[in-house]
Amino acid sequence: MISLEIKTTSLPSQHQSIGATLENIGRIYESKRDFSQALSYFQNASAIYRRTFSSTHDKIIQIEEHIQRISRHLK
Repeated sequence: MISLEIKTTSLPSQHQSIGATLENIGRIYESKRDFSQALSYFQNASAIYRRTFSSTHDKIIQIEEHIQRISRHLK
């Protein structure tokens, strides 16, 4: 989480690098089967990606797939 802290203090709040870091942290939580935390990080990454990329960009599609997969685990 140190990487996220550094990026959030040195980059604009909606920078795609922060989104990528949030996504990576989400993946870590997913691998630990902490789906609630994973979903939170993926949703935050998605919000940044939606402000940064077009709706057809691969990052948008990929993060939405992550969110759908995690959401199925939480049902």
